[in-house]
Amino acid sequence: MVFGDAAFLSQTPRQANVVAEMDGACWCLDRADLDRLEHTNPAAALGLLRMMAMDLGAKLTLCAQQLTLVEHL
Repeated sequence: MVFGDAAFLSQTPRQANVVAEMDGACWCLDRADLDRLEHTNPAAALGLLRMMAMDLGAKLTLCAQQLTLVEHL
């Protein structure tokens, strides 16, 4: 699961927070990390960006479906 992807990709402040309901692990990626990855392993950087785009697309699809439901109330 990805959080802050829209803000990361658009280089804008995040608009939401996340609260964990159970113990877990979280990795943080900042712009400098992605820049380093692009130089050291371009294929991995591309894979990461593709995964983020797919996750963001799924979120947008869900949002559109929810808006459609609300319009019909």
